[in-house]
Amino acid sequence: MKKAILAAAMVMAMGSTSAMAADAEGGQINFHGLVSATTCSKVVSTSRGDESTDGNVYLETATPADITTEVADSTYGAKAEPFSIILNCKDAAEVTTGTKASLSMVSAFGNTKGTLDNDTNLTAAGMAAAKNVNIAIHDDVSKTLMKVDGADVHEATFSEGKIATYNFVASYVKANGTDTVTPGHVTTNAMYTFTYQ
Repeated sequence: MKKAILAAAMVMAMGSTSAMAADAEGGQINFHGLVSATTCSKVVSTSRGDESTDGNVYLETATPADITTEVADSTYGAKAEPFSIILNCKDAAEVTTGTKASLSMVSAFGNTKGTLDNDTNLTAAGMAAAKNVNIAIHDDVSKTLMKVDGADVHEATFSEGKIATYNFVASYVKANGTDTVTPGHVTTNAMYTFTYQ
C-alpha cells in the first residue's frame, strides 16, 4: 500500500553585509499544519537542533564576493550548510526493514535550474532582499542537485528501527552567472513529500 506524507520545510537563509534596521516593528507568523492518516513522524535536523515536521535551515552570512557561480550538479555553492530530513515510521505496521521511501520537493520559488529563488518581495526587519541569489540543495553524499521541481525523487531505505534519513546541504548560488549579487536577506521555502511502499 502506498502512503504519502506531506510537510512544509521552511528553508531560510538570512545574510547581509549591512546592519538590520533598529527601528523596525512588527513581525511575521507562519502557520503550518498537517492532516495525515499515517503513524510516521518527520524531523528536520540542523546544526541548531531538531524541529518536528517543519524546519528552518540558517546559512552563514555571505558577502557578495562569496557567491561567485550558478548552481552546478555536483558542487556545493557558497557557505554550504548541512541538514537532514528524517522519517520515523516505528509504529507503521506496513513499514519493514528495507522498505523504500521516496522524497521530492516543490516550491512556488522553484525555478527551471532546480534551485529556489529568493523571495524578493519580502522585506525582513526593514531590510530588502538580496538580488541575484538562489538557494541550491544537494545530496550530502553524492553531491547531486536535489531539484525542487516535484519530479526529482531521492530514495532512502528504512533501517531496522523503521527510520529513513535524507542528508542534504543548502548553499548560496548565483541566479544568473553574469549579474551582480547585492546585499540583503535571503528567504525562501520548499514543501517536501514522502511516499513509501
